Amino acid sequence: MRIIIVGCGKVGDTLCRQLVSEGHDIVVIDSDSQKVSALVDAYDVMGISGNGASSDIQHEAGIANADLLIACTPGDELNIICCAIAKKLGAKETIARVRKPEYYNLFMSSELGLSLMVNPEYEAAKEIYRILNFPGVSKVEEFAEGKLELVEYRIPAKSELLGLALKDFRAKYANNVLVCAAQRDDDALIPGGEFVFEEGDKVHFAGSPKDVQAFFKTLGASRGRYKKVMLLGGGKIAFYLAKELSEDIPYIKIIEKDINVCRELEDALENVEVVNADGFDQDILEDEGIENADAVAALGEEDEKNIIISMYAASKKKKVIASIRKDSYITMLEKMGIDSAISSENLTANHIIRYVRALKNHDGGDVRTLIRIDNNKAEVLEFSVNETFEGKNIALKELPLRKKVLIAGIVRGNDALIPDGSSHIEAGDSVIVVTSLKGVDDLNDILS
Repeated sequence: MRIIIVGCGKVGDTLCRQLVSEGHDIVVIDSDSQKVSALVDAYDVMGISGNGASSDIQHEAGIANADLLIACTPGDELNIICCAIAKKLGAKETIARVRKPEYYNLFMSSELGLSLMVNPEYEAAKEIYRILNFPGVSKVEEFAEGKLELVEYRIPAKSELLGLALKDFRAKYANNVLVCAAQRDDDALIPGGEFVFEEGDKVHFAGSPKDVQAFFKTLGASRGRYKKVMLLGGGKIAFYLAKELSEDIPYIKIIEKDINVCRELEDALENVEVVNADGFDQDILEDEGIENADAVAALGEEDEKNIIISMYAASKKKKVIASIRKDSYITMLEKMGIDSAISSENLTANHIIRYVRALKNHDGGDVRTLIRIDNNKAEVLEFSVNETFEGKNIALKELPLRKKVLIAGIVRGNDALIPDGSSHIEAGDSVIVVTSLKGVDDLNDILS
C-alpha cells in the first residue's frame, strides 16, 4: 500500500518504522526538514519538507494514488484539514490524530470524510482505567467487546506458581484460563508444556473476565477495587481518566500546578477533587495524602519526572502507573519493578496499524484488535473469521499452525472459549492469536 504520513514526531516515527517493516510504500511530510531527513535516513523512505495541508505538497507526495493518508502532527486542526484535502485530491482513506476533547466529540461522525479518528490521550486513559479496575496485575487488554481478557502479571517471590510446569497448569488450576505468552529477561516466549514458571517472569493469561478474576483470586493476587486514586498532572489523560473513574471510584484527586487547567478541570468534572499544586514535589505529595492513596498515576508531560515520582510512590507500596513516551524508559521501569507504564504514542500507532492491516486484508478474516506485548516482540491479534479461512471446522490439533503461533481464544456468540486440541474455528467466530511472527494481517497467515 502507498501510505503518506504527515507529521514526523514520535507517532509518525513509530508508524513509519512499523509500516516500512511490513512492506508498505511510505512518504513522510513535515514542516521541519530535520525531522524529515531523520526518517528518510533511518527508514529509506521518501520525504518532503512542507505544510502537509498544502495541495501542492500533497500532489508532490502522490496523493491521487495514495491508499491512505495519516495526519499525526501535534495540531488537531491541521490534521483534520490535511485529511479533508487529501480526500478531495483522491486519497482512498484518511486517518487523523485528534486530541482535544471538544473536537473528538464533535467529529465522531463521518461528516468530514475521515476513515478513522485516533485520540492518544483517550486511548491511554482507557488502558489505565482497565488496570485500575483489576488490582494486582500490570496490564489488562480486552478482546471481542470485552468477552475475553488478556492479563499481564509478573510472577512474584513466593508465588504458588513458582516451579510449576505449564503442562501441569490446567490440572492444578482450571481449564478456562490459558497461559499464552511470557517474557523472561529480554526473551519473548510462546511457552510450551515444558515451560516452568520462575520469579520475575512476565506472563500473559487469557480467559473470560469472570474466569480470569476467579483464577487471580485463587492466586491471592486480586483484591477489591481501589477506592482512592491520585492523579499527578491535569492534562488530557487525567481528564479522560477521571471522567471514567468517577463512576466507579469514590475518591479521586488531581494535582495540577497550572491554575487555569485546574479551573477547567473543576468545571468539567464532578466528584473529583482538584488541587492547584506541584504534584511532583515530595513535600506536597505528603501534605496531599499520598499515604492514604491506593494508587498513583504519574501523568506529567516529562518522562523523567514521571519516572522519579513513580519510584517514590512505589517505595510507599502504592500501585503505580506512569505515562511514558520513550520505549527505553518503559523497559527501564519494568526492570525496576514498575510494570504499568503506558505510552499514548504506542497505543495510537497500534490502533492505526491495526486499521492498515484490516485495509490490506482480503482473505481469511479481518484484524479487529492488535496489541503488542513483551516490549513489542510479540503481538496479540483478534480476527473476525469469514468463509475463506482455510482452517475452519478443523480440530486445532490437526491444524497446520506455523511455529511461534498460539490460538489463545475463540469467541462464538456470547461465549469465550479457551481452546484445546479438539476445539475448532467456525466462520463468524472471533479468534485471538498470539504470535512473535511479523506482519500477520490475515488469519490464513497463521497456517503453514
